[in-house]
Parts: sequence; structure tokens; C-alpha cells
Amino acid sequence: MANLRPAKIDADKNLKESEAVMDSARSATYEYERDKETRVHISPDKVNNCSMHFHNQVEIIAVQTSQQLVQINNEQTILHAGEMAVADSFDVHSYTYCDAVSTVLIIPDAYLHEYKLYKQDMSLRSHFIRDKKVFDACFPLLKQIAEEKNTLLQRGLIDVLLGRIVSAVGLVHAPQSSRQDVALIHDILTHIEKHYAENITLQSVAATFSYSASHFSRLFNAFFHCNIKDYINTVRLRKFFELREASPDKSLIELILESGFSSVPTFYRLFSKKLGMSPFKYFNTEKAPPPV
Repeated sequence: MANLRPAKIDADKNLKESEAVMDSARSATYEYERDKETRVHISPDKVNNCSMHFHNQVEIIAVQTSQQLVQINNEQTILHAGEMAVADSFDVHSYTYCDAVSTVLIIPDAYLHEYKLYKQDMSLRSHFIRDKKVFDACFPLLKQIAEEKNTLLQRGLIDVLLGRIVSAVGLVHAPQSSRQDVALIHDILTHIEKHYAENITLQSVAATFSYSASHFSRLFNAFFHCNIKDYINTVRLRKFFELREASPDKSLIELILESGFSSVPTFYRLFSKKLGMSPFKYFNTEKAPPPV
């Protein structure tokens, strides 16, 4: 998860739009490496910031001090000390604020069997928990999960935690977020991450999963509010920065082609659109903005 410059929140809880985290799902990053992780991850008692991202794992943030700007899908709010947020599988989410101490728990798919079986084709009624009693019941479980070395006991504690969360917020029918669709989306995103450097298109990916291009396009847009072409190019741009960091001696053209771009002009157009300046200006500016 990338660090972000913190958003400023004034006394009236109004956000300066130019300083807030991304306000839509359009620039979110799929954390492919995160979804390959099978261990529970916890980031306790610290300032936790992350830019817009999503994965198949469940992510919980519990705010301990001050206040934290949290966005899940298209809903943005400010959580105060003693409040929590839950990002379910493939929910796009981010959170930031400079001095808020929090604990983040990320639960991999291997620990979510009972949770997903219980929910079936339903989703959480709310992503945000403001009831202090629920927080006080859940927060010690976060710490126990972090400290528990016995994976069987850890799994049981996770089931208790998720059970308390579901009881607190309730469930609603959400056919679009069915288990089958979530599994399909996971496979699609994994396919893109593996084949981004190849000549993949809407048609080729749809054919891989035995869908018509039109149906596949509607499915992808319904989940991520962007078309697959834009998503693939965003992945390629992210890979470009990763390759450049790993191989700083390679030429720009080598990195562009290895990232999967069909041509240098295509890369330049996308780079300028996403970062607001040409690659030359970006890499020759001392205080360049962060990459995608």
C-alpha cells in the first residue's frame, strides 16, 4: 500500500478537495501480490495511509486516535477514534490523515470460507461501524489475531470478529456481488496481471472467459466503473514505474515496450493524461507528483 500526502480536515470536517484522496474508483490499483499472500497481515498502532486499491481479501481499519478520512467504493466519510471501517472483497478503498493512529487487519481468502458461505450472495449493509460498544468488542480481537501463533485459533478468532461485524451492520441482497461474479473478477484480474505485456484486448480477454465482448464489457464496468482498455493501460503504466525502479539503466523505449505498450506515442498520451505532464518533464522535475 502506497503512502499518500495526508488530507487536511478543518474544524467543520470539510475536506479540501485538491488534498483529499482519490474521489472515485477510476484510478484504483488491483493488489495482485496481496491476493497471492496467504498469511494474515496486521499493521497495528501506527499511522496507516493507503491510496485507492482493491483485492479479494477483507480489510478492516480501526481508528484509535484523532480522525481518519476513509473511502470505500463511492462513499467517503471521516471516522473518529473508536470507529471502524470494513472493505469487503473487491471493494475499492483508501484512507488517510496525518496523525490518526489506527490498526489495519487484512484477512486473506483462505480464512474467509465460513464468512463467504454465511453471506452467500449478500453484502454488508454498511462499511462503517460507529458504535463504540461494537468497537470495544472487536478491537481486542484484532490484537489477539495479531498475536496468535496457532493458525487454528487465529482462524477461529477471525470468524468471531467477522461474525460480530456482520451482526452489527447486517446484510443486504446484492446480486451483482455474488460469489460467482467475485470469483470471475478475481480470475480476470489475475489474467490481466499475468498477460499485461501481451496484445490483450477486450475481445481476447472476453474470449478467454467464454463471454461475448458486450456482456464482458458490462460486467467489468459494473464492478470497477471503468472500461477494460483503460484498466489494462493503467496496469501497464504501473508496471512501467516498477520496471524503471528495478532497472534504472534501461532506456525509456525498452521500459515502455516491456510494460506492454504497443507504441511510444500511446505511452506518452497515457502518461501525460494520468500525470498531467510529459515523461521528460516528470523525470526532470525535482518534486514530481507520485506515480499512478
